[in-house]
Amino acid sequence: MLKRDFIMRMVDQLSRVLIRVMKLKEEQNLPAARQELGDASRRLLGVNLEVLEALDEEQIVNLLNCDGDLLAAHAYVLGELFRESAELTRPEKAPHKTLPPWDKALHFYLLSWYKSREFEAADLPARLETLIDLAAPLHLPASTKLLLFRYLTAREQFAKAEDLLFDLAEEEYGNIAEIGEEFFAALLRKADAELRAIGLPRPELEEDLRHFRKLLPPGDS
Repeated sequence: MLKRDFIMRMVDQLSRVLIRVMKLKEEQNLPAARQELGDASRRLLGVNLEVLEALDEEQIVNLLNCDGDLLAAHAYVLGELFRESAELTRPEKAPHKTLPPWDKALHFYLLSWYKSREFEAADLPARLETLIDLAAPLHLPASTKLLLFRYLTAREQFAKAEDLLFDLAEEEYGNIAEIGEEFFAALLRKADAELRAIGLPRPELEEDLRHFRKLLPPGDS
């Protein structure tokens, strides 16, 4: 109960900050909007936003030192802060996906989705879909690719998930051999008609599995 109350207060405080940031952006007072984000980062997460932007995703998670719904809530806050930071810092007419803060925002939105048990911000699905559309998936950090692979698999977007799986295999990331074998085994248990409906007919899927195994280091396949 105490954890839930803490999470709700944190999200409520964040909502108030984002309303102020939106008004400041409308007034073209970008330095003040940036200051609001920095103050929120220190107040809600205990770390300067500039420090968070300089750290990689794994370092940030280690710094937070929590898990489950508490991590999901903190990750959502991080996603919002990084998204707003990207909005404030991107040059005019520059593609959103050229800036690292967008990648970090996507990572932490995905992490929030993945770690959530009871907590899920109402706008999280829309945030995810927007940033996934902006992202260049094969150029994301490997840890973000794995989260995106899990998300796409859960959404039954198997062809897109498979592309990320191949890329992670080429990078020899973590226990991707085991993850990939489970992915293909689950698909191969489906009926032929269902596989055709999702655009992965059985002969193609079996060939993709052979290709996946060839990408793995010796001894992993």
